[in-house]
Amino acid sequence: MGGEAALELLRESADLAHAVGVEWWEGGVLAELAAMSLREGRVEDAEIHGCESLAIAARLGDRSGRVFGVGLLSCIAAERGELERAGRLWGAIEEERAFAPLGGWQRHRDTCYARIRRSSNAEFDLGLAAGRELELDAAVEELGRSPD
Repeated sequence: MGGEAALELLRESADLAHAVGVEWWEGGVLAELAAMSLREGRVEDAEIHGCESLAIAARLGDRSGRVFGVGLLSCIAAERGELERAGRLWGAIEEERAFAPLGGWQRHRDTCYARIRRSSNAEFDLGLAAGRELELDAAVEELGRSPD
């Protein structure tokens, strides 16, 4: 299953998790929804869901969820042509190994990296070098200050 039907089921799952107050599930489903939206070329939707997912992961202290969120938002930045930002975010999570039930970030990491590398350039490389000096929490905080 893919496309609109899969996106709708993920939205429904996130809504149900929110309704019953299971934040960790809601955050994970929102990350999956962001990844699928990105695959479907819905960059704006992907960014909205990725930011929501990251906010939940940050609130819960969920390291895997924070890595997933920063990684997705790095990929989204690359899709938007914000290559220095993409590199900075990727550098912050490049060495992170985030394990979660059903794979989480590990299932999406290579696909995101391939998308980013297709558009990388010297600007990306500068961001990447700076991001390698950035701790995960600092990247999350930086994203929280980003304008919507």
